Amino acid sequence: QSTEAGRVHMHVTGEKIKDKDWTLKLIVADTGGGLNAEAAAQLDGPVDQADLDGHESILPFKITRDVAAALNGKLSINAKQGRGTEATLTLPVSEAAIMEPKNKVKPSGFLKGREVLIIEDDISSQEVLKSYLEPEGCKTFGIFDGADALKTLDMGGFDMVFMDVRMPGKNGIETTKAIRSSGKPYANIPIIAITADNSPETNARCMVAGVDLFLTKPVGSKALFEGVRFVLNISPAKLAKTG
Repeated sequence: QSTEAGRVHMHVTGEKIKDKDWTLKLIVADTGGGLNAEAAAQLDGPVDQADLDGHESILPFKITRDVAAALNGKLSINAKQGRGTEATLTLPVSEAAIMEPKNKVKPSGFLKGREVLIIEDDISSQEVLKSYLEPEGCKTFGIFDGADALKTLDMGGFDMVFMDVRMPGKNGIETTKAIRSSGKPYANIPIIAITADNSPETNARCMVAGVDLFLTKPVGSKALFEGVRFVLNISPAKLAKTG
């Protein structure tokens, strides 16, 4: 445990390298306080007595790093105090070790031809959204700061926005207000706010700012797609035609 508060997000992907060889990528992000500078400085060293005497929080990282290295994999850590800790584990695997999930739902392609802007400062959260959306046929574009939102929307072509609420610099509520008051063609673009803060107060602030829908992290595919169909006004009948 690297922090005492916050949520933990996990994202798993697989990339085929050649024939039956894959690279498995596991991202675990803790949105709490993050490792402090003293603990982070100890990450590259070997496991020693200091890990048991004063840096217990980094011991799991070191053990995972050493196990990954033994399996020809790699563990990388991105820790920022006050923002959280993100651990990325990559491992080589054989196709024989990958099992087909039961009751796998095939994408319907109901977002074919759509373009989605994701404004989210956490890369793992961006990747989760993309893993849901792109198989449905849409193109996604991610930025990490609300300050870049209007400039990006000026590029044109976007059909909807996923907006993280808590971001450094210009947060999601401020960014939504800027979009709505821009006077540009995209001023009325559908916006779905996504945040780990599920308080009624935050929900109300988002709606007053002009958000169309408020979803709480972690978001499952069912809730996500129901939200997308709602803000894009895609009825079940229209969905049946595409799927």
